Amino acid sequence: MLRLKFARLMTIMMLCLMALPVMAQEAAAEATTSSAPSNISTLIILFGLGMIVVVGGRMYMKDKAEDNNSK
Repeated sequence: MLRLKFARLMTIMMLCLMALPVMAQEAAAEATTSSAPSNISTLIILFGLGMIVVVGGRMYMKDKAEDNNSK
């Protein structure tokens, strides 16, 4: 069960490292045509959201492991 969770975590991390930057570049290309400039890039926002998911997942897995050990 732990290997499955680890595999899911690695899949999410790989998604954050590979697919999201490509989507962010496409969004940045579209954003250059708009008149309102943005100080924060889409890639930074996506990276932050990805890290929130990774850290939250790690905390959740750790809590579940502690719950299983205490029973």
